[in-house]
Amino acid sequence: MEEDGKYETGLRLTRIVDEWYEGNASAFARDIDMNPTTLYKYVNGDRRHGPTVLARIAQLGINQHWLLTGDGPSLRARTDRFKPLPVQD
Repeated sequence: MEEDGKYETGLRLTRIVDEWYEGNASAFARDIDMNPTTLYKYVNGDRRHGPTVLARIAQLGINQHWLLTGDGPSLRARTDRFKPLPVQD
């Protein structure tokens, strides 16, 4: 079941890239302060989303609940740009 959830989350990330970034995964990765190679690990289900990544994605206006479960609307409210979170030690 967990494998299915990771796969589904990857599909939803791909949907974000396709709909908001016209398929440009590198632009999406930049907006969430992530290396494109790392983003592909999330899309492929090879890596799990932690709170920092989820917060960065949420700052773009994406509904975290939708991203993780597929339930509800995909967007909360779109923001103009990603605003980096402060670095925590």
